[in-house]
Amino acid sequence: MKKLFRKCGKTVILLFVVIKAVFIYRVCGIDYLSNYISRLPKQVVRNILIRFGAKIGEKTNISTAIIIDNAVTKDYTHLIIGDRCYIGKNVFFDLVEPVIVEDEGVISARVTFLTHSDPGERLLRKYFKRETGKIRIGKGTWIGACATIMPGVTIGECAVIGANALVNKDIPPYSVAVGVPARVIRKIHE
Repeated sequence: MKKLFRKCGKTVILLFVVIKAVFIYRVCGIDYLSNYISRLPKQVVRNILIRFGAKIGEKTNISTAIIIDNAVTKDYTHLIIGDRCYIGKNVFFDLVEPVIVEDEGVISARVTFLTHSDPGERLLRKYFKRETGKIRIGKGTWIGACATIMPGVTIGECAVIGANALVNKDIPPYSVAVGVPARVIRKIHE
């Protein structure tokens, strides 16, 4: 009987969280929903993201306090995460363009995905053109803590990106890349 009450209690809480998320989205918009998601426990984050358009595979673990910005489609359809992935705490997703993490990707804490770069409506816009591009993280890739992935980057299958790296160009499969800007320091033998 205790198990039944415990299971029913979890279902009711999840239902309440989803209803609150829908209400926030309808009344306040996607930006407020993103702020709400960043404060939810990890047990419900996956379900909320899927409810609002993200594609997230089976057995994917998404930690608390993920940050989503610039959901220009007014939902999370630009967020695609494969099966058996791990998304660490405080990962930042800029969703102007798609961010794709293929199966078994490991994204460590505080990684930043930037799909656009520009100074906005400022004086410098004459000198720095807006840059956008989708980001693709290959199957089995591991990205170290605090790395930054810039617009238009593709990281190949089973690559390793070191902590604090700035990835501003494509990284080939089975490579280890570190530094600012990231450069390949060795290959991983298959």
